[in-house]
Amino acid sequence: MKVLYSLILVAMELILAFTISRTMERARRNLTLAKKARVMLTAAFFTVLPNIFIASTSPSWAYADSLVSFLFFFYFSSIDILLFYVLYFCVEYSFPNGIAEKNFFRAVVLFFRDDLLKIAKPKEQKTSWFEKAMILLFIIIIVDIFNLVSNFWSGEVFQIERSYYAGMFFEPDVFFRTVPGWSFDLHLALCYLLISLSIFFLIYKTAVAPAIYKIKYITAILQISFIVILNGFYIFFELPVDFSVLFYSLFSASFYYFAFIYIPSFLRQVTVQRVMQGMDNGIAIFDDEDQCIYANDYIREIYRIKPNQNPMDVIQPVIKRIADGRSLKEMNAKEETIHRIIDDKELFYRMTFYTIEAKDKKYIGSYLIIVDTTEENNHEKVERFRSTHDPLTGLYNKQHFYDCVADMLEANPDEKYFIVCCDVGKFKLINEFSGIAVGDKILKSFAQALKEKTVIGEVYGRIDNDRFAILIPKDRLNLQLFIDESQRIFKETVNLSILPTCYFGVYEIEDTDMRVSFMCDRAFIAIDTIKGQYRKQVAWYDSKLRDSALREQQLVYQLPEAISTGQIKIYLQPQSTIEGKAVGAEALVRWEHPDEGIVSPSEFIPIFEKNGMITKIDRYVWRLVFQKLFEWKTAGRDDFYISVNISPKDFYLMSIMNEFNDLLSEFDIDPKNLHIELSEDVMMGDLERQIKLIEQLRKIGFTIEIGDFGTGNTSLKILRECNIDILKVDIGFLQDTSSPRNAHIIMKELIQMARNLGMKILAKGIESKDQMDLLHDEGCELFQGYYFSKPIDTKSFERIYL
Repeated sequence: MKVLYSLILVAMELILAFTISRTMERARRNLTLAKKARVMLTAAFFTVLPNIFIASTSPSWAYADSLVSFLFFFYFSSIDILLFYVLYFCVEYSFPNGIAEKNFFRAVVLFFRDDLLKIAKPKEQKTSWFEKAMILLFIIIIVDIFNLVSNFWSGEVFQIERSYYAGMFFEPDVFFRTVPGWSFDLHLALCYLLISLSIFFLIYKTAVAPAIYKIKYITAILQISFIVILNGFYIFFELPVDFSVLFYSLFSASFYYFAFIYIPSFLRQVTVQRVMQGMDNGIAIFDDEDQCIYANDYIREIYRIKPNQNPMDVIQPVIKRIADGRSLKEMNAKEETIHRIIDDKELFYRMTFYTIEAKDKKYIGSYLIIVDTTEENNHEKVERFRSTHDPLTGLYNKQHFYDCVADMLEANPDEKYFIVCCDVGKFKLINEFSGIAVGDKILKSFAQALKEKTVIGEVYGRIDNDRFAILIPKDRLNLQLFIDESQRIFKETVNLSILPTCYFGVYEIEDTDMRVSFMCDRAFIAIDTIKGQYRKQVAWYDSKLRDSALREQQLVYQLPEAISTGQIKIYLQPQSTIEGKAVGAEALVRWEHPDEGIVSPSEFIPIFEKNGMITKIDRYVWRLVFQKLFEWKTAGRDDFYISVNISPKDFYLMSIMNEFNDLLSEFDIDPKNLHIELSEDVMMGDLERQIKLIEQLRKIGFTIEIGDFGTGNTSLKILRECNIDILKVDIGFLQDTSSPRNAHIIMKELIQMARNLGMKILAKGIESKDQMDLLHDEGCELFQGYYFSKPIDTKSFERIYL
């Protein structure tokens, strides 16, 4: 019997060792519960181990009693540690990632290193109440172990007793037992306290957990309780062998299986089934023998399957039709529409069939998903209309217009056509002053006019916002009709003293293979040449515009190479005091083309502003400026600043804060030596957002300038809302007017207001001493213009001013 018992214990240890290795795999994935289980299982391994040797020890051996006494000491001590970690595991099992998540030994370190020093400051405690309680229990365990150690010299904790036992299923033999002393009760009380706490947490979690999760905790309670009962039999009936030790391994392996495999799998199955049951779609699942093993209520409702009826009886004909006489595993994914009449209602369903494969690509089943598409089918025409028409006007939308024009051109290759595009001038002002409802009414009126004035063979559509387009045969083109209709619509709709203007661009189609979007682009390019001219409403796309477009494409194509090869450079124009001393400069971009020489900024800047590529230039210019400031600082000249400009497009196509922060990290410069100039056009876009950006830039240390101050329509609002360091006023404000006296008074008052707000004033465009003296008398402190210097390259600037 003792030999068999020992062999069984060895087998249990092997099971335990295997379970520990499986747990370590999960622990390496940083699963907190797996880490707790690993420690618990290791403690269980060392708890079972001494019992193997106890059962294998022969009473005839020399010093057998001493050896068995030591093994029992090892066993009792291991039980303390095991039950301690069983409690730790049960708490983490009941409250994942909660009060037991932290590593115990780390909690001990934190407690003795920090908490004892801050015992009167509960908010600063590093360990939780649970961890403090576990530390206290661990201290009690250490006391108990010392108590067990004292048995070696006192013999008062327990004694080894040899007992002859025969009967039941025990063969006649001498067994070793312990005779507990009075202090052994401390060990028993501690063990049952730890067990009780473990069961308490599991029972509490069982009580509060949803019904489907209760099985997680009930299984653990039953396993722990079974071991306690077996141990009770051993103690109270004085059995020769503690069979509960056998179940330490089984319990640990079972705990692992239930905690990490069976229960998660079971809960996943239940959860998935409930999810499928609550789906708004029908689902039926088939096994590898084409038998229906599950059908949710939705699919039962579709096919009128009764609760006690086998779904396969109804679904089998559907499966046969889908499979066309084949096995389901031979099928590929398939989709079809089902049409049924239920309660005199015509219903449509989309049925999709899928096969299911295991990881080894072997067929394990299949499933059907049935989706109610009745509403979708009923609204199919509406959806098709929405996908091809503009919702406001009912005209073709942009893409469908392009498609229809392409089809028309392909169907009539010998017909000559024009693309006519129209654009309502300053349509945003109509929405702002007259309201969006009036703007929408205008657009609808335009659409109605197109519908009424066009005939078969013409295609029309709304391209974008206030832009429309029409394909019209060459012999039917009547632009005056479009002009008259637009004026009539404005007179009947808009209550403004000055009526808006509708501009028309005409492109004659010569290459029918060209993309229709390009044709419209060319018509709109023509419109751009006359916008703002109230006496001219029609523009034709011609060779001059084509050359301009080609030039634009050329510059766009060459820009990346120009940046990479250093053709894009910064020129500096000094900013000086009244005495003529240069204190800084404005960085202006120049393109030194290897073949064309200097490409005028007035040529390429508007192009790149329009297409958004200005951000590439600005980003490159900023880098050059940061690099130059860093060179000056390294040379000991960090008393000069450089001012850079921000384009309106930069705010929408990049993160300005990130750009400047990255450059500041790369180049160690003083932020005050970089001035950032914002124009009033920039501020008009989204003033609240720009104010926030200004404050962020000023907080870093950059100096903020507002350029062309006084030329926009938000000057006073900027003064009121923004914290600006420098205002730049343009001398042109005083010159380009028929009322110089009024301009002078306005400029004087604006400058005075800015000075009262603590801002410096910089005058731009100074070409003579008289202009400088005049603005200096009004309060300007810094000056920039040809009177001092035109923009010059950096080497010339450094030679003259540094």
